[in-house]
Amino acid sequence: MPGYLREHSIVTSAAESLKKSMDQIEVQFSLSQLIIMGTIQQLQFEHEKNKRSDKRVVNKDIDPKKQNKKALRYL
Repeated sequence: MPGYLREHSIVTSAAESLKKSMDQIEVQFSLSQLIIMGTIQQLQFEHEKNKRSDKRVVNKDIDPKKQNKKALRYL
């Protein structure tokens, strides 16, 4: 009987250790997911910001005098 109890104790100890390892892996995985989601959101935000800034109207006149006249209108 004592051998059975010792084996049971070893198995129980191994099961508890495995459960702790699984819990730790789950926490690390959850943290990894949060980091990835945050990175994706940041990239999406930067992409949207860049899309908005690309729509700015640029004065494309080649003649510098025309450019100056248009610029002076806004002063």
